[in-house]
Amino acid sequence: MLEIGRNDPCPCGSGKKYKKCCADKELQTPVFHTANKPASKPVSAEQMKTLKEAGAHLDAGDNATAIQLAMRIYREAPDNEDAMFIAGTALARIGQLGEGGALLEKAIALHPQMIRNYIVLAGVKHMLHDSPAMLDIMRRALALDPSAIVHQWVAFAAMVNGRLEEAETHFRAAIALSPAPNTEAMDLLYAVLKRAGKAAEAQEAWNKLLALEPHSTAKLTSLFMFPEIARDATHIAQIRGSIEKDIDELRQYPVAADTLDARLRMPPFYLAFHGVNDRQLLEKACAMFRRCSHELNYTASHCLNWKGAEDRPVRLGMVSEYFYSHSVGKYMNRLFTALRENGFEVHAFSFGGRQDAGKLELARNCNSFTDLPVTAALAKDVIAAKQLDILLYPDIGMNSFSYFLSFYRLAPVQCLLAGHPITSGVDTVDYYISTSLLEPENAQEHYSEKLLTLPHFTAWADKPTLPATWVGKKEIGFPERGHVYFCPMTIYKIHPDFDEGVKAVLERDPEGHAVFVIPDSETYRADQVRDRLVAKLGADLMRRVLFIPWLKPDAFFSALHHADVVIDSFHLGGGTTFYSIFAAGTPFVTLPGELMRGRIGLAMAKLLGIEDEAVATSVVDYAEKAVRLASDAKLREAVRGKILTNSESLFGNTGSSLELAELLKSLVKQPVPA
Repeated sequence: MLEIGRNDPCPCGSGKKYKKCCADKELQTPVFHTANKPASKPVSAEQMKTLKEAGAHLDAGDNATAIQLAMRIYREAPDNEDAMFIAGTALARIGQLGEGGALLEKAIALHPQMIRNYIVLAGVKHMLHDSPAMLDIMRRALALDPSAIVHQWVAFAAMVNGRLEEAETHFRAAIALSPAPNTEAMDLLYAVLKRAGKAAEAQEAWNKLLALEPHSTAKLTSLFMFPEIARDATHIAQIRGSIEKDIDELRQYPVAADTLDARLRMPPFYLAFHGVNDRQLLEKACAMFRRCSHELNYTASHCLNWKGAEDRPVRLGMVSEYFYSHSVGKYMNRLFTALRENGFEVHAFSFGGRQDAGKLELARNCNSFTDLPVTAALAKDVIAAKQLDILLYPDIGMNSFSYFLSFYRLAPVQCLLAGHPITSGVDTVDYYISTSLLEPENAQEHYSEKLLTLPHFTAWADKPTLPATWVGKKEIGFPERGHVYFCPMTIYKIHPDFDEGVKAVLERDPEGHAVFVIPDSETYRADQVRDRLVAKLGADLMRRVLFIPWLKPDAFFSALHHADVVIDSFHLGGGTTFYSIFAAGTPFVTLPGELMRGRIGLAMAKLLGIEDEAVATSVVDYAEKAVRLASDAKLREAVRGKILTNSESLFGNTGSSLELAELLKSLVKQPVPA
């Protein structure tokens, strides 16, 4: 969830700040300014002239011409590093990340001493969300060139991967090796220390930075940097108190920036996992950001004299990073089609650089599909030009781009769906569209937006195809004996309160094992959860807690098949994972929370007719229900049968899209809420 800050060193390796280099999604690096030129096969004077011309076009942002000229030389001299670098960089800048990355990788293979290729390739991997590869590339570069800029890039890659100690070490090295005060590295060091929970050291870094750069926006851009894995309820309160303190300080900050570089180092994503009502905190953050950046108060001109859309199709825009083969993209695909069939003019806006078959299919199912510039400040003009009636955000808070974009008034009506189940806190988001299946009676208190509820879920899923044969328990990493209580939720959903639930289950079932899954990129978080569980459970119970690697689809469905019970995490439980659980027919237990995001299991259990067996009223009841299901084969099979039978109506259900279409049409016929 970490974003490139506008004051960070640019991913292209130019040595400039991101805001002064590639902020418009252009991976730029001055071409002929790198020492130690490679031992390429000599080119003719005419070819060198062409390469210099290509480099000039690259620096000027004329990517198409740079590609054309550089590829001509590459075909003539396929080992020429300049040609590969220019073409690879320009291709990446126009979104062809695979092709550009392949040329940069070839350049590294042929000319490993050219550090600029490593840096640009690392930037490409970052845009592709392949953070482990990004770190590996920069570690290889460091072995060749332990300079300040390379240390800084290793540190940034380690930071993205959550390896905070490694990041701290290399940021300090970059600061020590820099010939002049390196405020960029100091800025990032402050962010790392804050994220690591080192409050005193972070304050020391902030004081040093402020002495050199009185107008530093480090506190502003690092507002939501905090430890993602909380130790306990007290730690959560401390984290949130620190954020609120920073907001209050920044409200009075005498040198607050006139404009906010519209990229946080981390969006408010992890607040949702605290199990607390986030409305007040996010509303305060919105007010503070608006005070610091007048640009965020922009209103598109067509919104000022908007007269509705009764005599023409409603122009509907949707914005997300996840319009590709992602769960958000899969849901939106059918929704695009349904809305067009119901008379909407659908315009999709994407960002993030992902290219795959899912994205192509989405593009075919809407009236227009636009890849946005990388900053919200630039993207707002692209969206405003469509003169939309409604702008719909499937998710806000999962990245800084959509978070800040929502501050702009780009359509008379702006709505949020529950792709990330938390209020935005942003006063230009008018409505939050949810379902009455999930919301408690006091739900409006949880939203800065006006809450609108539909009778059904606003998203659906096709029924997954199960593997022809099951992967064995041993191959998955399950114990071959005893009961398996499987928690397939991502590791940062494991709230400290859930530790008590795991403990209660294992205490009641001496043959039980609790199993968690860990993506490669989440090992540092898993270590923190493991340490916390050790403190809560003790050594004896921890022998029956397993952490297994993230599973590919066939192995994942096999794990659900072999599991006796799925244990739903507290406060923010399963979402799309439930559809996989239903396909496998695995019984589950859930403890509903006070907020919508902790009540999905409750809604699913009601729809499946297993509320008595699956829905707990306390931690003790949760453990007893889980153990009863695991120990009673007859009960377990009865619940499995209900799940398999009753879940059929939940797959491929497009009725909710018709409900959403009617709701959206009604919104353009009434005044925007105050």
